[in-house]
Amino acid sequence: MAAVASLSFSTATVSAEEGPPGTDIYIAGVVQNAMGFYQVNRPKRISRRKGYDNQPYFLPDGSGLLYTAIMQMKNGQWQADSFEYNFKSKEHTNLTNTPLSEYSPTLMAGGKTFSSIVVEKGGKQLLWQHPYKPAKLSEKQAQGKSGRLFDLDPIGYHVWGKNDDLALFVLGDKSTLRYKKNVNSKAQIVAMDIGRSLRYVAKRDSFTFTQQKGKESWWLSEYQPKDDKVTNLVELPKGADYYTWFNEQMALTAVGSMLYAWTYRPSEIKAGKPGKWVKWKDFSHFCDTKITRLAVNSNYTRLAFVCDED
Repeated sequence: MAAVASLSFSTATVSAEEGPPGTDIYIAGVVQNAMGFYQVNRPKRISRRKGYDNQPYFLPDGSGLLYTAIMQMKNGQWQADSFEYNFKSKEHTNLTNTPLSEYSPTLMAGGKTFSSIVVEKGGKQLLWQHPYKPAKLSEKQAQGKSGRLFDLDPIGYHVWGKNDDLALFVLGDKSTLRYKKNVNSKAQIVAMDIGRSLRYVAKRDSFTFTQQKGKESWWLSEYQPKDDKVTNLVELPKGADYYTWFNEQMALTAVGSMLYAWTYRPSEIKAGKPGKWVKWKDFSHFCDTKITRLAVNSNYTRLAFVCDED
């Protein structure tokens, strides 16, 4: 498993006259001052190439992040692989390098395997697991084999809970949120017309997602498996698409290059007055197009965001 300075792929599987949109991943340090306010430092771009670098996922141990990279091969086709970026060495390592395309790499419980959405040769999009082989482990020490976890298709996105349960974005005439207690259980439909951001909130043992309400209204909603209940939390700002939780009480979203924050207060939500999104950080000096995906590490010291290329 070689570390690479410039990204490369072995084989291509997806062909298109126009390739995927160009996107870059930026990382910004976050510091909490004595007053409890968070200061966001100058962001740095970690993907220095033209092309698709996206879907950042922070590793729980803080050593780096996983992401998806796509490049066009000599035969004109496109290949997506799962990569790891190490904060200390600043190296990009290809974790899969397969003839198939993988998206949304996410470390699984135990830290020895990771999951991703795999586009198989027939076009199906299924959830697979792969051996995770960081530099500190040899090939023999790394455990797990690549392969399907179950046959549900087509899956767009996924997120794991703390008990090996998971929430899935499943494509169809209407996109659905489906919940599985484990990989062997039946997938239960819990919400319709959902968006592309799924998150797990450990403190509340819940899964959050975006959901369309009407033609132009999108809401941040929450599913709690214990009660089998969906709660509408707050309407997203117009133009917002993706979001993440900065911590268990504060959510972040973006409109253009502006980040907005919202504070989760159960009593206000119950009363139907969930509060408003407020401007949090302007990144227009670094991203003058549009910020999409967002991610925050486990101890709230690093923020990742994806910026559309010009």
